[in-house]
Amino acid sequence: MYFKLLTRMAMVVLTMAFSILSVTSLLEVSSFRLAHGQDYTLIPETELHNKVITSVQQAHQDDLDNIAEIIPPRLSPIRASKTAKINLKVVGDIRNGRLPVELTLVEDKRIIRKQRLFVKIDFFTKVWALNKSLDAGHTIVKEDIHEIKLASRKVARGQITDHELAIGAQLRRASKADTPLSKSLLKIPKLIKRGSLVELIFQKGGIFLIAEGEALGDGQRGDMIKVKNLKSKKIVTGRVIGVNKVDVGR
Repeated sequence: MYFKLLTRMAMVVLTMAFSILSVTSLLEVSSFRLAHGQDYTLIPETELHNKVITSVQQAHQDDLDNIAEIIPPRLSPIRASKTAKINLKVVGDIRNGRLPVELTLVEDKRIIRKQRLFVKIDFFTKVWALNKSLDAGHTIVKEDIHEIKLASRKVARGQITDHELAIGAQLRRASKADTPLSKSLLKIPKLIKRGSLVELIFQKGGIFLIAEGEALGDGQRGDMIKVKNLKSKKIVTGRVIGVNKVDVGR
């Protein structure tokens, strides 16, 4: 009984001694790291985003005028030593508006972390806007409009990207200068009415043909409508390009 009690006491003393040595060892290591500048820091998401954007800009310098926005993915802050370096490299082409970028964390020439990111790239789209304030009912002429650039994701449905669609149209309401034009803002005249005779124009390579057809629907400039070739009786789809003119060669 006495021997067992001594054994237990000895085990308790050894455990306490080991704990004290462990704590002392950890403190010594921490003190060594701090003394040699090896303490760790968190690289915030904003800094990571800035690095990603810079790497994309450097890789696509020739396209910067066409790029509206570079949108990095959400990133968690990275814990790294102050001597570690973050390298970013574009590792592919833009597909479906996404660009692959490789993030590598290097410390003492050793790769600590490697991660592939997909960065969203939004290009500019050219739309047409008013040069000056105009009243409702005004008929648009070429001198009334100019081209502006918007980020593609900010282009609303129906905004005018083809100036020919706006020329000859009337404003439905008074609008200020630099207002982007849209189909809802304009009363666009119909260039083709259902049942009217139209020219079917086919042009591809060195081939140019004109045939007579019948419009099977109304159409504004740029609309796709069905037309019937009066000679072959074949029904095809074409794009309205002018008054009673349909391009069927696309």
